[in-house]
Amino acid sequence: MTHRTGTQLTTILLALTCAFAARATVTFFVEPTGPGKALDAKADLAFQTALQMPFAEFDFQEFGSDHLRSPSPLFAGSNRVRPCAVDGDGKPAVKAAQQGARLVETFAARPGGIPEKSGAAEGTFLLNRTRDAAGKEIVGRGIEFTFDRPVRGFGTWIVEDFPEANGFVLRVTEVGGETSTSRLLESGNGANLAIEGFVGAVSSTGIEKVVVEQRTLDGKPSAADFFYLDHVQVSRAPQDTNPPPTQ
Repeated sequence: MTHRTGTQLTTILLALTCAFAARATVTFFVEPTGPGKALDAKADLAFQTALQMPFAEFDFQEFGSDHLRSPSPLFAGSNRVRPCAVDGDGKPAVKAAQQGARLVETFAARPGGIPEKSGAAEGTFLLNRTRDAAGKEIVGRGIEFTFDRPVRGFGTWIVEDFPEANGFVLRVTEVGGETSTSRLLESGNGANLAIEGFVGAVSSTGIEKVVVEQRTLDGKPSAADFFYLDHVQVSRAPQDTNPPPTQ
C-alpha cells in the first residue's frame, strides 16, 4: 500500500482542481421571470456584454406560421445556424441534412394569444414541433441548434405553454466534446402561458451544439408541453462581414 504525504495529496488535489477549471469554460446566464419580479427585456444584457463581440438576433417575423426547412435560412454572419426539433428521446426529429426537411415549426401568434414583450417575446416564435417526411406531427422535448463553425455564445428567450409545472435547461457541447448543462430556468409564476425568461451561455473554447430542453421540476426530460423561443442570439466573429451564401 502506498502512503502519500500531506504535501503530495495537496499537489494532487490542486492538479485535479486546475484540470477541472480548465474544462469548465462555459458561463451560463439564467434569468427567470416570475412572482414578484417584473419582466425585464434587458435581462439578456449581461450575456451580450460577456460575448465581447457582435451577434445576430433572430425574431423569425419574416417566416410567419410555417417551418424552417433544410438548408436552414438562418445565418450569424456567414455562419449557418441550424435549428431542429428533437424528439422525446432527445434525438433530431428529422434528417436535417435532407433537402427540404421541416426542421422546426415557426408559429405566428394571434394578438393576445401568447404573452409578448418587445425585445424578448413578440409576434413569431420557434415552436418545439415539426413534421416528418410523411407529414406526421412530432412534438419534441427540445430544440437543438448546430452551426457550420463553432460559436462563442448562444442565448434565447423562452415562453412556456404548459399543463404541467416544468422548466428549461440549456445543454452546451463545446469543441472537444465537453458537455455542460445550465441550472433550471423556472419562473414559478403558475400561469398557463408565461414568458419564462432568458437563458444563455458563453464559452471560451467554442460551442458546437446547444439544446434548449424542457424538464420537469425534478430534472427529468419531458415532451409534455409546447414551448416557444424568440429573440435567439448567436455570436458572430467581429471580422465576419461576408454576406450569407446564396441558397
